[in-house]
Amino acid sequence: MRKSIFILIGIILLISNASALSWSGYDWTLKSGIKGPGSNYWNPNNAYVDSNGNLHLELNYSDDRWNCVELDSVKDFKYGKYTWVVSSQSLNLDENVVLGLFTYTDDNHEIDIESGQWGDSSSDHLHFTCQPDQTITFVPPTSSYINATGVTYTFDWQPTYIHYTAIASDGKIIANWYCTDTGSIPTVNAKVMMNLWLQRGVPPSNNKPVEVIIRSFYWSSDKDFFCHGPILN
Repeated sequence: MRKSIFILIGIILLISNASALSWSGYDWTLKSGIKGPGSNYWNPNNAYVDSNGNLHLELNYSDDRWNCVELDSVKDFKYGKYTWVVSSQSLNLDENVVLGLFTYTDDNHEIDIESGQWGDSSSDHLHFTCQPDQTITFVPPTSSYINATGVTYTFDWQPTYIHYTAIASDGKIIANWYCTDTGSIPTVNAKVMMNLWLQRGVPPSNNKPVEVIIRSFYWSSDKDFFCHGPILN
């Protein structure tokens, strides 16, 4: 009986560990099952943190299906600067693959940085969006930064503007946009999310797995700025 209890506890812990992780100072839950976007299958085993503290997001084929991945923050966030440093190449993913770095409350309260071509290989590869209807795109297929690694993505979310940037490892600005449409800028708390998924559930055009490695995520509030000055990331 005692052995059975220990086995059951071990199974529960295994399931728990597979559906949540800690990274970059925050706790995250992982999506599972068939859900949107794209009516994809979301596998909580497709995210892990390596010994150097890097977050790995994987999109792969196993068990007769393509598996995507999404992390949602346990903590709620609001105004402040959101920064991700992506170690791996992130601007030239397969035309059917999307990388999302964003905050989300619902479809009308969402701030997105998305790398993807939305099934069109001739389109720009980087999208800054303030839902429900403000979007601007950058990085055409001919861009010199198309295969850049070590890109820092940020948005500074304030009540009257959102300032988006993508900065190359050499300090050059790849993309820069101020959204000042106060009717679109969210005013409610949101989760921070990261996902790697398939547009409309269509497999990668080359049928190859995809991995994105994120070195860090950092959020600094207005309080951090005014008490300590700007935080350099």
